[in-house]
Amino acid sequence: MSPDVEWRVGEDAEQEIIAQTSRVHRSRRSLWAVTIAIGLGVSLGVIYRSIPEPSPKPIEPTRIPTIVPTPSLPSPTREPLEAAIQRDAFHLATSSGEADRRLTFDPALGRMSQAYADWYAALQNAPGAWGATDPQALVAVFETGRLPSNVVWADLGQIRNGDFFRHTRFYRWQNDRWIWTLPDWSLWQGATATVLTGEASAIGPLTIGHPIEEAPVIGAVFNRFTRAYLNLCQSLKCPPPTDTARMWTPGLTLTLTIQPMLTQPDVRERRGTLHLGLPAPRVVGYYEDPSTLGDPYVAIAYATLIDPIVRLASGNYARWETDRSGELFLLAIATWKRARVREEIQPHELFYPPAFPPPAADRLPDGQPVSQRESYARVLRNESLLPLDALWNWNRNEQAFSLLQHVAVNEAEAVIIFIEDRYREEGVVRFLNALGQAPSLEKAIETALSVRYAEFNRQWVQWIAGG
Repeated sequence: MSPDVEWRVGEDAEQEIIAQTSRVHRSRRSLWAVTIAIGLGVSLGVIYRSIPEPSPKPIEPTRIPTIVPTPSLPSPTREPLEAAIQRDAFHLATSSGEADRRLTFDPALGRMSQAYADWYAALQNAPGAWGATDPQALVAVFETGRLPSNVVWADLGQIRNGDFFRHTRFYRWQNDRWIWTLPDWSLWQGATATVLTGEASAIGPLTIGHPIEEAPVIGAVFNRFTRAYLNLCQSLKCPPPTDTARMWTPGLTLTLTIQPMLTQPDVRERRGTLHLGLPAPRVVGYYEDPSTLGDPYVAIAYATLIDPIVRLASGNYARWETDRSGELFLLAIATWKRARVREEIQPHELFYPPAFPPPAADRLPDGQPVSQRESYARVLRNESLLPLDALWNWNRNEQAFSLLQHVAVNEAEAVIIFIEDRYREEGVVRFLNALGQAPSLEKAIETALSVRYAEFNRQWVQWIAGG
């Protein structure tokens, strides 16, 4: 409906008045109404804005349940290998000479035989005090490595006998600690190398075959065999070389082969060549100074070289392959020389032949040690002495007199002690030098000792009888 038309209805329904309203009057009232409304709105807005707003209620985040982990026990710290080595070094240093604290090794850990385990323990328990004045300087570790079997090896040195003893130890992780165990053969993987010294060597052409893992210690092996060879040849007066350009006596050639599985040297001689199979130097060990008493490889060198050098010093090495006359005296001199070397170097007993009579513990009633003469006299007292000529030709008589073999051996050794007693060590060496060329014992005695054979025989019988 238009705002300009106004309806008026009277009491009489039949009357209707339609009137037209004024446009101007209507606009003024509307303007005032709008103005008042605006003013009221502004006032209310001002009042509303003047009222301080309440602090907004904080919206709490949805609580997420906290998962508290169960506390776990700390994992144990793995023992350092160096700590185990130090522990074993201290044990060795404080237990030397105490039988109840000697090292033992379980063969099952290394899948070895009991015999090998006993041998390896004997290496560590042999005479030779371990230790040093400074506990912090007991042992030095040079190199370590891990094998496919998870066994760990360590090249180390420990003070022993006042010198640095070098060897390789093997450790196995067991019961939360490192355990010193038997050598693990997987260290030696099969590759080998060969060292040749040639003609310029002081002991002749020498061949050394070895696993490549032993290469760092081959120099120590060569050094010990060279020293032993030269010392034996000098003391026994090996014949000089016919060729002045050479430094060594021909007739004996050495071939050395390192075989880690061995526990003792394997000696084979054929046509002037001495083939020696040797235990692993890294397992056996050696002193930095080869002159230190008790060096294992020095003992090995002397033990394997004495017999062939005695043959070489006889003046005719090859002769003994075809003519064995006088061999009992040759062997007796080798026994005599082993005893003298024992006094000089105090060898490692594990690699050196046992002493011949008298034992060190043998004593007379007055406490004095039994002399070698008395020792042999005791052995031969209840036996009939064999003629010396029979000893010279024993290789022809041994089948007929096999029951007297021990008498023949002891008597030949006693003859050498008699020669030393009457003609000194030089007399024994001269007798040896004459053996290789002598056709008979009589010729060897008269050439070496400048005495008639009959007189020598008389003196011998008197000496062994105690006169």
